[in-house]
Amino acid sequence: MKRLFSLFAFSVLLAACSSSGSTGTPGAPAVEVHLAQTGSSTDVFYLSGPIALQYVVEVTNPTPDTFTLVRLDLQSVGEGAYYLRTGTVPMNEKIQPNGTTAIKVQAWGTSRGGRLTVNEPVTMRITAQFDDGHGRRFQRISTENLSQFGS
Repeated sequence: MKRLFSLFAFSVLLAACSSSGSTGTPGAPAVEVHLAQTGSSTDVFYLSGPIALQYVVEVTNPTPDTFTLVRLDLQSVGEGAYYLRTGTVPMNEKIQPNGTTAIKVQAWGTSRGGRLTVNEPVTMRITAQFDDGHGRRFQRISTENLSQFGS
């Protein structure tokens, strides 16, 4: 019975940790960050090696304040059709109030290659750091699963 309870507690903890909602600085504005892959055909994933990738980062700002995106980190998590780690990319993009701002981003990734991996989804972790214009910074961390079907 004790073992069953321990297994149940571990399962609940694992499920709680695997949620893919946006997280970030506590008390920060309710800014949301989403990532979409654009412009890539699955044909480029058949061979292993470097590939050019294109994304659109959409930042939704429901507040009446203007923010500046000052840093963006993109990183693939786990297995997928390709892997990517951009490192810290300095940015200076104004995020308009009461709306969504779309920002085009390009990066180099590495295709795993092979017929079996070409359509595997890629899980990306997005870390975006913002400046509120008053010397305070906050960040949003989100996770997106990018499908390779019909990309």
